[in-house]
Formats: sequence, structure tokens, C-alpha cells
Amino acid sequence: MLRSDKPMVAVFLLLASASAASAQSAPAKPAATPTAVSAAGVTLHSIGVTFPESNRTFAGSAAKAVNDGCLICHSASMVLTQPVLSKAAWRAEVDKMVAVYKAPIARQDLDAISDYLASLQLTAPPTVYQQETARAPDPHHGAVIATQGTPNGAPACTQCHAQNGASDGSGAFPRMAGQVQHYMREQMRDFASAVRNNAIMSPFAQALSADDTADVIAYYAGASAPLPPLVPPNPALMQRGEKLAQNGDPSRNIPACEDCHGPRGAGQAPVIPYLAGQYAQYITAELHAWQDGSRNNSPAVMAAFAKKLTGDDIDALAAYYQALAATAPVAAAK
Repeated sequence: MLRSDKPMVAVFLLLASASAASAQSAPAKPAATPTAVSAAGVTLHSIGVTFPESNRTFAGSAAKAVNDGCLICHSASMVLTQPVLSKAAWRAEVDKMVAVYKAPIARQDLDAISDYLASLQLTAPPTVYQQETARAPDPHHGAVIATQGTPNGAPACTQCHAQNGASDGSGAFPRMAGQVQHYMREQMRDFASAVRNNAIMSPFAQALSADDTADVIAYYAGASAPLPPLVPPNPALMQRGEKLAQNGDPSRNIPACEDCHGPRGAGQAPVIPYLAGQYAQYITAELHAWQDGSRNNSPAVMAAFAKKLTGDDIDALAAYYQALAATAPVAAAK
């Protein structure tokens, strides 16, 4: 059975505290003092458990399906502590994650994930995974690029995204303040290669070096930006969006958005972006892009889910997530 780095319920075991903090979250609180309760000849002991932080991702050309499908719930570090398993055994584990735990893994990725995991040398040093960047990014240099551009022609990011990453409030450009670094790096890579083609972002991404890109991402990931004043959404639309986000719609096989994007759209580092406080117009445009196939650089399940949404569903989700600005992680999820 796959051992997990997430808390699980067990008989006669009480987890008094657990932490799976993001890279920039507040310092962990001291574990609660262990306690014991006895009744009817049985004693239950509480223990404190602190789980390690991890912003690592798997490396290599075949790792994308693993990063997209597995790191929502598991850390890369945790996988390397598993027993050596055959491809068939890994496939059984992956199938279980999909069937039992509803992991959003596309069917066409099942073999690729099983092959990759079976190929890992689990007894070797953890060289098959890497930190977000091998070189420590320089957010101060990123700020210079964001505000002034580069000598080789990359324009200033602030023209569209503002200095603090709040963008211009029109919704045409996404908020970037506090966004997950790995997610932003993947998008920039896709813009540069035209896998995600955009008339504005593709030339910009192509003009940046790898180090410049890392620096700009680090700068915006650490930025703090309040949402500008916006027209309040219709309460009924908000309520519908909240229901879809939290519960999905089982009758149409639509999962809850929170299953991947976290409670109240807070995101899940290292791979899942936050939605809380993202502009409604931008969310609406991207969901329609997944529906019509013009955006296809995300896990296949994203397009599959988007195609099940009606226009009213999309408007409701966009309104709900935009209204969650107060809970948007401004510099926490890296």
C-alpha cells in the first residue's frame, strides 16, 4: 500500500496536530503536549505530527504527468521513501488513487505515470527530483525586469501586470501577486515554446533568458497586492459559484474545484495555482479557452471538466472566486 505524507485516520490513533505548510507560511506552532485518555480498559494516546515542507518537483522530459497528477496530494520527497514496486504494482496504486480518492489524472497519463514511478531508483540519492530552480532566483533583479524590461527587447511586465502583480483591474490580465512559482514557470515555458500561444506573452517569454524568467517569477510570487474596487457580484450567482466550487455537481460528474485548487481557491503548492481573488473576466476567458481547445497546455482533466460547465456555471464560478480577494494568498503559496 502506498504510504502517504498526508494525515490519515487510524483506530486508536489521534493526531493532535499536523502541518503541511507552504514554503512561505508562518512558523509552525509547537506540537501539543501529548495526552492520554483511558476508558473501559483502553487507553488512547495523542501524538503531535509535523509533516515536512516540500516544493520539489520531478525532473526529466517524462515527468510532466507525474508533476501534474501526483503533486496535488503527495510530495516528491515522499515518493522516494516507498518500497521498490514493479510497473504493475505502481499502476495498481495509481488506479486506486483515481478510483478511491478521485485523483484528477487523465486516463492517457496512467501508463506514463506508472512507467516513470517504476523507473525511479528509490534507494539512490534523490537526484531524480529537483528544487523549483537549481539557481537561487533573484527577486530584486526580477523587479528591475518587471519595471524596466531587458536590454534585448523584453518589455516591462508592469505595462500589463502592474508593479505589485495586481494587473490593471480590467480582468484582461491575470493577478500574479503571490502566485505559485512552479505554475508560473510552467506557463512561461509554454508561452516561450508556443505550446500556450499568446500574441502578447509568447514574444515576451521568448525574449527572456531562463535566469531572467526565474527572477521575474520570484519577484511576483513574493508581491503583495490588494484587489482594486470592483462591482459586487449578484448574490445568487455567488451562491451558485460557491456550491460548484465546494461540492461540484455529482449529477453531471463535475468535481469540486476545491479538490485541486484548495479550500476557497487558495491553491496547492508546488503545482496548483490559486484562484481566490483572480479576476472574473480572466477566469471566464480561460474556462472558455479550455472548452474550445484554444488552451491545451494543462492536464487533460482541466479541459474535460471545463467542457461540462454551462455558461452560467462559468459566470458563477468566476464571480465566486473573484469575490474571495480577502483570502487570496498574496505571498504564501510558492
